[in-house]
Amino acid sequence: MKTLPPDPRFERARMGLILDAPFFGSLIVRLPLVQDDSTETFVTNGKVIRYNRAYADTLTDAELRYVLCHEIMHCSMGHLWRMAGRDVETWNKACDYVVNQMLDDYAAGTKHVPWTRPAGLLDIASQPQFRGLSPEEIYRMMRDKQQPSPPPDPGNAGQDSQDSRDGKAGGKPDEKLGGKNPADPDHPDNPVHKKGEPGIGDFEAPPPDDDPQPGAEAGAESGLEEDWQIATVQAERIANMKGNCPGAASHLVNEMKAPKVSWRDVLREFIRKSAKNDWSFARPNRRHLARGFVLPSLHSERMGRLVAAFDSSGSTRHFVADFQAEVQAALDECLPERIDVIVCDARVQHVQSFEPGDAVTIDARGGGGTDFRPVFDHIDGGREEDEPPVCVVYLTDLDGTYPAKEPEYPVLWCVPPGVGSGRKVPFGEIVAVK
Repeated sequence: MKTLPPDPRFERARMGLILDAPFFGSLIVRLPLVQDDSTETFVTNGKVIRYNRAYADTLTDAELRYVLCHEIMHCSMGHLWRMAGRDVETWNKACDYVVNQMLDDYAAGTKHVPWTRPAGLLDIASQPQFRGLSPEEIYRMMRDKQQPSPPPDPGNAGQDSQDSRDGKAGGKPDEKLGGKNPADPDHPDNPVHKKGEPGIGDFEAPPPDDDPQPGAEAGAESGLEEDWQIATVQAERIANMKGNCPGAASHLVNEMKAPKVSWRDVLREFIRKSAKNDWSFARPNRRHLARGFVLPSLHSERMGRLVAAFDSSGSTRHFVADFQAEVQAALDECLPERIDVIVCDARVQHVQSFEPGDAVTIDARGGGGTDFRPVFDHIDGGREEDEPPVCVVYLTDLDGTYPAKEPEYPVLWCVPPGVGSGRKVPFGEIVAVK
């Protein structure tokens, strides 16, 4: 990695963004540019942008501005901190679709187009089903479609080789990929996105926090993430003052400004309010009996059965440990008759029952599509001696088939961050897992 004087082209790009696209310009000044020819193109870790000089030299000034904005939006949108153990390559591509959609839509709505998208970057127009979705939703769709490639047909090896050469030259499309040519940027055989190589405008895990907060996870960079959130809010304010703010940026800032309520607090309060605490004459207050007064006493009947349902279709797997801990807390603190844990994707995969004193474990088997009906059918068709549950807590991304009839018991839908945006449920309450 070399420390060199500022490249005049980068300085022109920064100045052009400050003048023509103030939201992006006020953010790009936060990231120093460092030449690092060991990287393939451009990459950021939230503190610097490293770039390959040979690749940068292939870009026009307008394309360079696009790539720089692409990098800062990965930071501004929090993509570096939302990876949550996902496959890095697929997660990067999913985020690229979201960032490029924002940049392209902004350019399409301005009189003076501030940049040009370089060849090779993923284009939302080639995957219209991804438009308007979050990176988490796109990632899940991409992972669902990833299948191992079939072995080549030995009897057709020569033709396959010729087709490959034709495809790279802009010839025959790949029918297995919806008619896409291997030269297309979103084709997996495109050299820009080969396995193990970064794409154009990559990002990587942020560096460790120099002064981590007590209790922070190893490698966490919560301070840097918060800095970017503050900078994004300030950039939106500056752009609005100049009358030049992307609509997507305002939406992003509104989400940041929204008050954050701990989903654990909401979940526990939801369960606690199902407990039966009341005054009753069935158990008179003995302190007043000697005085001839029959007064009620406050008592707490033991809470009935709880149901905790887990959507094992894929998008919630990273939260199984958190959900398990909250189910354990509900069992220990609320002392219900029992908690039934139901794991379900398109069908019920596993059912476990826990009583106070047990250690809760969730076997998150499954991975298919999502159908909520089997869980409620299982509850309603349970043992005859079972009363309806006092409440049902369901961890899911809300992308599934709902029962036609609203159940008689309350339902709380716990939704992981970044998924289910804009989705509505026919019944129950929603809380975002933070």
